[in-house]
Amino acid sequence: MRKMVDTSAHTEQMEWKKVLKCLEKMLYEYPLLKISLENERELEQEGLSNLLPSITSSYEHRTSKGYSEYQSSTEKYALLRAAKQMKLRQVERALEVLNMEEKAIIEEKYFNPMRHFDSYIYDKLGFSKSTYQRLKKSALKKLAVALNIM
Repeated sequence: MRKMVDTSAHTEQMEWKKVLKCLEKMLYEYPLLKISLENERELEQEGLSNLLPSITSSYEHRTSKGYSEYQSSTEKYALLRAAKQMKLRQVERALEVLNMEEKAIIEEKYFNPMRHFDSYIYDKLGFSKSTYQRLKKSALKKLAVALNIM
């Protein structure tokens, strides 16, 4: 019986590590996505959208092995941009479920380009190490659920 409980706890811990890896990747990418979309908007507003793939249709004849394999650079760009916008909105909505303390921890840990150690962050925010760890874990679990990772 004891071994079965240990195995279950170990499996749960391994699953959490996978969830955490995926979630942290998403959180670290968030500021980059935001900047990327802001830069695209700025180019369009300044009339420099010609630096981006064309949004107009191309009617030249192309051969491909199948319809599903064909995508123009315009289509690829549009799909990539839509995916970026969707990820950005999902993270922003997920952040709304956090309380002020949890949000401050996530912003400082994952959105700050300096990538500080946890000890620096909990000192800066005025938390004890145990309170910081508890709040951080709570925030990450909420975000994992809100982002359908867990």
